[in-house]
Amino acid sequence: EEGRERAGALPEKSSPGREPVLCLRGQRNAGLSQALNARDRTQRVVPPPLAEVIGGERSPMALSRLLEGRSNDERQAAVSSYLTARGVPFARHPFQSGEGSGENFTVELGSGRRVLLLIAHHDAVPGSPGANDNAAAVGILLTLLERLAVSVPTGLRVRLLFTAAEERGYLGARKYARGANLAELAGVLSLELCGIGDTLAIWDAVDQTPFLGRVRDRKSTRLKSRH
Repeated sequence: EEGRERAGALPEKSSPGREPVLCLRGQRNAGLSQALNARDRTQRVVPPPLAEVIGGERSPMALSRLLEGRSNDERQAAVSSYLTARGVPFARHPFQSGEGSGENFTVELGSGRRVLLLIAHHDAVPGSPGANDNAAAVGILLTLLERLAVSVPTGLRVRLLFTAAEERGYLGARKYARGANLAELAGVLSLELCGIGDTLAIWDAVDQTPFLGRVRDRKSTRLKSRH
């Protein structure tokens, strides 16, 4: 499944001036999306039992059903339940602020000194089933988890980060970035809107970096090989 990615290195730790801007942008976007969802007359998604999904097929599409159609609290709990049921060691990173609260989850794979950070937020705009944004991306990371567990790139540590409250001004990602060791990062890919088909868009990557160049070159090579 192809999709959209935010690529590059993590930005500088948030400055006091950026925090209100991100908060207001998150509130504006969430409010607009909620208004549009309220006008949507499409039949609401009824999520399947969680145990059925956890014990079923482990493809990105199948695993997106862990979250699709559930409330944000249920989505957060579903990621935790899946990792626990699959016996995957993971760390919890709860946070709370005046803007909101939530819980991030991280999974570490490999033992290299440099870290490739792969991110997918697990929340959705209230009123939306949150399938494309962002259950599909979570399903991809959960599928990659099992593949990478048996074949981690040499000399590299892969960290999967599932963030909360992205729709409220990137709260989970901001919380993580404030405490992260940015020097250890080889690169960052934050997956978004991965259920739209064979399309790739890269945004929020202002400066060209060696890592971003490799991402683009690899994608270009894959696309050429299909034609």
